Formats: sequence, C-alpha cells, structure tokens
Amino acid sequence: MNGRDDPENLDFRSRVRAGIDWNRGDWQASTSMVRHGSLPNAAGTGRLGALCLWNANLGKKITEKMELRFYVNNVLNGIHPGDDTNTAFPYSYETYNPVGREIALQATCTFD
Repeated sequence: MNGRDDPENLDFRSRVRAGIDWNRGDWQASTSMVRHGSLPNAAGTGRLGALCLWNANLGKKITEKMELRFYVNNVLNGIHPGDDTNTAFPYSYETYNPVGREIALQATCTFD
C-alpha cells in the first residue's frame, strides 16, 4: 500500500491555499481560503471528507497614525468532518481547530 492510502498516515491527503488582497485609498480588504484534503477515519476503514475554511478582513486607515481592522476567521463556521468510528474525546483528529467562527476588531496606533 502506498503512503497516500495508508490508514496509519494521518497527514491530509492534500492542502490548498489561496488568497486575494485589495487596496484603494485608505481601505484594504483580504480574503483567504485553505482546503484540507481527506484523512483516514479512526478505524482505518474509510476516509473523512475534505474541509474548506474561509477567512476575511477589512481595514480602514483613520488617520496617519491610526488604523482599524475587522477580522472574521472561518466565515462560514465550518467544522471538521464527523467520524463515527472515533470514540475518544474530542471525537476528531487534533489536526482540526475546534473553534468555530472568530470575530475580532483591531486598532493599531503609531506613537512617534
């Protein structure tokens, strides 16, 4: 059996990342995506599906010394694929982030 299909190989079968940035005047926006390929289930009898996560942020330069940025990580609130064969907490591989959507506001001030 090759390493790609080995049920003991807990690496994602594939990983793809993409992103795009936009700037105009005092505004800036970014979006990014990461797709994690399939993994073997805990019993080694099948594979779990892929997971695609989207992140986005929007920023505005308020003054020469202050910028605000709004972040949303995991925009679609995606969760890891379920694994009915995994009977131990947290019932999924530790490679998955257990946190759902995260929202943050950041203010950056420059003092000089």
